[in-house]
Amino acid sequence: MKPIIGITCIGYPKKGWNYLQYEYVSSIEAVGGVPLLIPALESKENIKEIAKKINGFLLSGGTDVDPVWYGEEPTKVRTLDPRKDILELELTNLIIKLEKPILGICRGAQMLNVACGGTLNQSVSDELKHNQEAPKDYPTHEIEIKAGTLLFKLIGKNHIRVNSFHHQAVKDVAPGFRMSALAKDGVIEAIEKKNHPFTLGIQAHIEYLWQKNPLFKNIFLSFVKECKKNYSVK
Repeated sequence: MKPIIGITCIGYPKKGWNYLQYEYVSSIEAVGGVPLLIPALESKENIKEIAKKINGFLLSGGTDVDPVWYGEEPTKVRTLDPRKDILELELTNLIIKLEKPILGICRGAQMLNVACGGTLNQSVSDELKHNQEAPKDYPTHEIEIKAGTLLFKLIGKNHIRVNSFHHQAVKDVAPGFRMSALAKDGVIEAIEKKNHPFTLGIQAHIEYLWQKNPLFKNIFLSFVKECKKNYSVK
């Protein structure tokens, strides 16, 4: 039996669409998971049913997170998608309570942090280019991975180059979490929940990197492997 991995849709707020890039789906399929796309549901009861039925949760990328969720006024935010925010806040907290595995990618890492009580930088500095103008599968800057972290265990290296498509990033790490990777300009590139086998947020779009670098594929492999342990409905 394969684990079911719920993936939130990206969303297109101007047109009311729910969609998801193929790379998220193929990343999960390639390592033995069954992707289940989750649209911007409004019913809390339906969101609870999803949380019960999935074995793991992947928070996708997308628009900026509304700073109202971490107690700030908007200063440098761009496009917002309130429906995606509300869905992901609700679902993330449910999954955390159920102690199921979570992988957050780019905005997904940011939302994971916010949902658990952290804050964001509404716009990172221009010291290092974090919104690359290069192919999506091309790594453009280096990150430092902290020894002793889950991410270090998965990558096995202190330094690795990643792609980068964001202008926001984690600022204050949520309680119960720790920073596990930094860019050279000090921008937080990964966070993870302490004392949990797999709750990880990574800023890089690793769904575009794993085919060329098996170290990134190992993140998906380990995520789905952990999800396989979680078949029971709590």
